Amino acid sequence: MSATNQRVWQTVALLLATAACRPAHAAAKFVINVLDSAGVGFNDTTPATPVGGNNGTTVGQQRLITFQAAADAWGRVLDSAVPIVVDASFAPLACSGGAAVTGQAAPYSVSDYPGLPTTGTYVLALADKILGRDLAPDVADIQAQFNGGLMACIGTDWYYGLDGQKNTEQSDLLSTVMHELTHGLGFTTDVDTDTGALTTSSPMAFDSRVLDTSIGKHWSDMTDAQRLASLQNARKLAWDGERVHAVAAWEMAKGLPSVQVSPSPSGFSGLIGEANYGRLVADGSAITGQVAAATVSASCSLSGSFSGKIALVTSPNGCASIGAAMVVESSGGLAMLFDYNVIATPPPIPLEQSAEEIALYPVKIPTLALTRDDAALIRNATSPTVTLSADSSRQVGTDASGNTLLFASNPIQPGSTGAHWDPLVRPNLLLEPSEQPITVTDLVMERALLWDIGWTGACGDGTVSGQEECDSGATNSDRTPDACRLNCVKPKCGDGVVDTGEQCDPGTSAFGLPANPNCGSDCKLKSNPGTGGAGGGGSGGSTAGTSTAGHGGSNSGCSCHTARESSGSAFAFLAVGLALILGRRKLRRR
Repeated sequence: MSATNQRVWQTVALLLATAACRPAHAAAKFVINVLDSAGVGFNDTTPATPVGGNNGTTVGQQRLITFQAAADAWGRVLDSAVPIVVDASFAPLACSGGAAVTGQAAPYSVSDYPGLPTTGTYVLALADKILGRDLAPDVADIQAQFNGGLMACIGTDWYYGLDGQKNTEQSDLLSTVMHELTHGLGFTTDVDTDTGALTTSSPMAFDSRVLDTSIGKHWSDMTDAQRLASLQNARKLAWDGERVHAVAAWEMAKGLPSVQVSPSPSGFSGLIGEANYGRLVADGSAITGQVAAATVSASCSLSGSFSGKIALVTSPNGCASIGAAMVVESSGGLAMLFDYNVIATPPPIPLEQSAEEIALYPVKIPTLALTRDDAALIRNATSPTVTLSADSSRQVGTDASGNTLLFASNPIQPGSTGAHWDPLVRPNLLLEPSEQPITVTDLVMERALLWDIGWTGACGDGTVSGQEECDSGATNSDRTPDACRLNCVKPKCGDGVVDTGEQCDPGTSAFGLPANPNCGSDCKLKSNPGTGGAGGGGSGGSTAGTSTAGHGGSNSGCSCHTARESSGSAFAFLAVGLALILGRRKLRRR
């Protein structure tokens, strides 16, 4: 960060959405202040081939175009008259022993500043927005660094395309930056994950909305010991905000899955994770059967008869679940419960695979993940009967009151626990603690949370005003057919959503890039239709650090340690997104 500041205004004219998705409200403007030296990071002049709608011709150009595209995605759905300044660097970061810091980011914050709606700590960008002026003109709102030497460190590189079409050995930069900017905009906490103490002089706006449902208290009202326990209280931590509650009611899918065991073993938690392949439990009637236990071998093979039974499969070697599910299905199994035995942390990790892997293994039976302890209880029980069912009245990833769950884990994962959605949520959301194989760039739930902490504006208030084409309030959406979009423009051909009267749509909602080559500009399928798709997603995290009245710098950080399963026989500890001083995110393959 010692390089001379060079303020760079980068207009991504290459994005077709610049014209197609012009905001109908006071869109926030992001200013990217590049800190890299000549020839390094964002200034890297190494030739690059255009990819995925990113037409930059050098590595540095592609990085900056992608970074600005992520900022523009947020800018079009937020109201702020004050530019949001991001200090950014893409120089190589330190790595050793097969592990790498992929990046780091943090917001600056203000505490108990006069004129803000409540006492407490606000990230600087939000405080500027509320008061309508730059409280600290010489200080960036957000600091962000990315690892420009990722390939040299661990053999995994960034994907710079704007269409979400990374391969399984890449991390999607666009969605990762979108994820991190969300933390910088206020989806972040100042709770010390070692002690439970608040690291700022007053609670953050975020902390005042985090509710532990088991004791009925918000983080801002707890003792340090209570907050520390709350961070580990899996599936009991929720976001208590009006806008998120309203959006979740229609955005999140219904049919919360569950596992019941008869007779129920003492200590059985019932914590589960869903697979993104096979039949969802919610899509059919309940399944009841006797349990047949098996273990995946070191070569990822599975043998045994599961006809008419529910398979309980243990994977001590980290073998992917989808292949085991195919074996269980082929032998007549009703469903599979999967114990990813290399991970002891509750809640269970989600069983997620890429679209290519799902097509290769067309599983049809339901699959759920269990915690290691729950799997052991079932395995050691005498003739247990298991029932898989779904509550059609509950959204997946919400509590009994409809509040969306936040990620709590035992043990705590510094940088991940507390400031992300619980990975149980369906559909997948941008601010989950790990990057999904099928990436996500939709911002509807994240924008709702930012609204709850003060990022309110004309667009989204339910009243059509100014240059708005429409405004449906909480039901504005960039992925729901026929809905008013998040930036208060009407649905149209090219916005990435197949609306009434369209056979297909050639764009993505945020960027307008061609995603389906078999879809014409008139949103009709061409004569020889094939497959196509688009997406994006991200992971990482950042937390605000200490600050004083006026403005202060953030000196704490985060990493996202939640893992997902690998597609092969080796266990992959997912490492995409960003890390800060308090934690380092690593990519391990073993």
